[in-house]
Amino acid sequence: MRMSADRLIKKIMEKKSVLCVGLDPVVDKLPKILKQEIEQQGKTLEAAAEAVYKFNTVVLDAVAPYTAVVKPQVAFYEALGVPGLEAYRKTIAYAKKLDLYVIADIKRGDIGTTSEAYAQAHLGYTDILGEKRRAFESDAVTINPYLGDDSNHAFSQWAAKEEGMTFLLVKTSNKTSSQLQNQKVGERYVFDVVGDMLKNSPYAVKGEYGYTPLGAVVGATHPEELRQLRTSLEGSFFLIPGYGAQGGSADDATHGFDERGLGAVVNSSRGVIYAFNEEADYGTQIAEAAQKSRDDLNAALERAGKKYWEA
Repeated sequence: MRMSADRLIKKIMEKKSVLCVGLDPVVDKLPKILKQEIEQQGKTLEAAAEAVYKFNTVVLDAVAPYTAVVKPQVAFYEALGVPGLEAYRKTIAYAKKLDLYVIADIKRGDIGTTSEAYAQAHLGYTDILGEKRRAFESDAVTINPYLGDDSNHAFSQWAAKEEGMTFLLVKTSNKTSSQLQNQKVGERYVFDVVGDMLKNSPYAVKGEYGYTPLGAVVGATHPEELRQLRTSLEGSFFLIPGYGAQGGSADDATHGFDERGLGAVVNSSRGVIYAFNEEADYGTQIAEAAQKSRDDLNAALERAGKKYWEA
């Protein structure tokens, strides 16, 4: 079985970048030229969705030299209804044409046939009277584990079958995450119990680099927990949010990497895709922000003695 974690790690090493760029488009924050197009077309959902897609293509072209991974958050597209989901689909397809790894930030967490349908949509395929059709071409998904193993079983099955990955929300970057995630179950934290779901899964099969297809979301805004979880979840690849606009530093994020400098990607959304002003070529400024973030993260890893690339 080919492991998607191996494929992801090889892309990271080829690009010399652990940066993940979040694609979270908000209409009000689009460049002026695109907002003018929306106004000219009647301020419809269709016009907004098309502008979002145009924006995303510029973003993807700009960041592709500096990242191996992008993470579209589906909520921003669902807000634009059916046209928004079409923009989401086209955005993923465009990213794949650029040979980027796509993490679909969907945070689904249901059970039974509902979970199976979500997994088919975002990791696998739907059988249409004997014909296999993919709704979205993403490589990985984020999952909310609140309903227990039943909430991720279907996704894990599809990940194993289709060379995909899953990322369970273990210790998230938001300020109130401790309300639940840092509560004690006996002598252990809830986030440790969630981590056990990754370690004890029958799909936790390690690949060439020692990582399974079952990853964890752990925020850079909680560096102590990040360090602790890196030790306890040695086979889980980390998706690390909270870097940049949310307050986590590159040095904080290094705690999520193993001693080889492998095992994680660090997400930045607002800090990259909105790094422009109205007068300049916004694609160029986004590219510069992506390059700066990549270099910032690599410098922090080098300071930590976790250099993963060859000279």
